[in-house]
Amino acid sequence: MNSNTFIVLLVLGFFLIFFILTSTLITILATSNRPLTNNTIHLLNQNPGKERKKLLAENDSEKRPVGQNVSQCSTKSHLPRILNGLEATPNMYPWIVSLRLLKNQNLYDHFCAGVLVSNRVVITAAHCIINKKPSEILAVFGLYRRTDLSSIVMSNSYQISKVIIHENSTENDIAILVVSKSVIFKENIKPICLSSGNRVDEFLERKARVIGWGLRVLNQPSEVLQQTQLTLLNNSDSRCMIHIKKTTNKKLLCALQIEDYKNSTDQRRMSTVCSGDSGGPLFVYKDEKWLLLGIVSFVQTYMSTDNREHLCDPKMASFYTNVGFYSNWINKFMI
Repeated sequence: MNSNTFIVLLVLGFFLIFFILTSTLITILATSNRPLTNNTIHLLNQNPGKERKKLLAENDSEKRPVGQNVSQCSTKSHLPRILNGLEATPNMYPWIVSLRLLKNQNLYDHFCAGVLVSNRVVITAAHCIINKKPSEILAVFGLYRRTDLSSIVMSNSYQISKVIIHENSTENDIAILVVSKSVIFKENIKPICLSSGNRVDEFLERKARVIGWGLRVLNQPSEVLQQTQLTLLNNSDSRCMIHIKKTTNKKLLCALQIEDYKNSTDQRRMSTVCSGDSGGPLFVYKDEKWLLLGIVSFVQTYMSTDNREHLCDPKMASFYTNVGFYSNWINKFMI
């Protein structure tokens, strides 16, 4: 082979390699800029395969209460930071529900809270919904800011098809709301776990958490979801006995913010539930699960010397419907 032939073959080889590399690059760029097809979207929305389902089943080993037919109630691998009476963070408590009044095509502000326990059932306080028709109640899920009525939030709003109030609501402040269709679970919408039976005794003198959009100051409801931490007291405690009778002893839970009560005379630093928090959850963290213990029922008040208004008293105990006591009643209506 002479030198001229070698040079010609070398040039041809160079151009051939350049052509192959250029074609490959063009193909990669074209593929990366190609819009998603319906098939791609369908693939992204598929349910987990057999191996994934098997893994979920193996990790979900705790026995569920009868009637809570959900694939997964809310769990966390660690506790978030505890802040007394301060703002929660978005998606931290995905089981909280804001109840709104819907009348004559007008949507009114938050009036009570509720707790999601399955994809069709919300538990709340009976006094919240007495004299209200199912068609007048709208349940808003996944809400963080109370006044957020964006299209995303409203897409997570469901009408109520059935209201079930306990037969004797005077001493049994609990009710069930059946949602008109199945709630779609996502990061900010998940049910809380129901404890199996009445397990309150093991949590006495321990801290529990409560959340809501209730009043922070006089006539000013919270804009964003609030959280605080209270200590569960024995009902025989003198701070609880004033409002607990023999007939309600097992039906109510009593809680108070003990540490601040002992260490602070400034009640602005202390925290409790207030108007607008009714129906919301009192819950604890155990075995890597959030467990629902109670529903906000009532709080003690005092008379303000400034404007003669009744204000929620953080130095006095607050009271909660004991959800565990009503396990059998709740399970009758679980869907």
